[in-house]
Amino acid sequence: MKISQEEKDRNKQQMIDAATTLIAEQGFAKVSLRDISKKAGMSQASAYKYFQSKENIVFAFFEQIQEQCHEQLLQINDFHDFCLEEQLQCLIETQMTLLEPYRVFLNEIHHSTMTLQIFQTMTGMQPAREKMCAMIDDLYGGAIDAGEIPQQRHHALIVRLFWDYLFLIILYWLRDNSAHYTNTTQLIEKSLLVITAILRSQLLDKSTDLINFVIREHVFSLFDSLTPAQTPIKNKRRFMEKSNVKKR
Repeated sequence: MKISQEEKDRNKQQMIDAATTLIAEQGFAKVSLRDISKKAGMSQASAYKYFQSKENIVFAFFEQIQEQCHEQLLQINDFHDFCLEEQLQCLIETQMTLLEPYRVFLNEIHHSTMTLQIFQTMTGMQPAREKMCAMIDDLYGGAIDAGEIPQQRHHALIVRLFWDYLFLIILYWLRDNSAHYTNTTQLIEKSLLVITAILRSQLLDKSTDLINFVIREHVFSLFDSLTPAQTPIKNKRRFMEKSNVKKR
């Protein structure tokens, strides 16, 4: 019997919810697709129509987080008036807020082989990665158009590096035992100061290898004094409007 798209979406959500609950309780290795389908109230054959493996459910979870982040940022009426540093911080903190209820689940994923798969950006993770990069590309491009940061040759590389940066932040947060995760908050603030200062200085154009090293290996370094955020020369466009899409 043919089912509606709404019912398909509901079934997929039940699978994701069941997977996050079971993996948090039992660990990634001990949970099977059969266990997940049973928890979701579905037969294994029916569940297989949506997800061929438990890894695919994890990938779908991260894609869903990106979609929810996108929707929440769109609800901020003056988001396009924020400076780039503020926009990036808002994006990262929105992601962390969405992930917080799943912290135990994410810890179990972190201690499994899934972490390596995520960093290798396997095919299954590509939809989530593309959604994240689309948001970063829009913010980055908007800052360039507004004159907040200069045009740079390595636009695509910078956007891709933010995917790695996000997961470095998540891994740090999973180990953060400070009250209200204040260490993670400070890390986000300090590292974004570094990143935006680098973008304003066009350091990537001067040395691709150096910027790659700085962001990947020294993003957790703290700097006592950094260049303050620069006021845009002109008003920014609205976040993720279809008219924003253009080749760079």
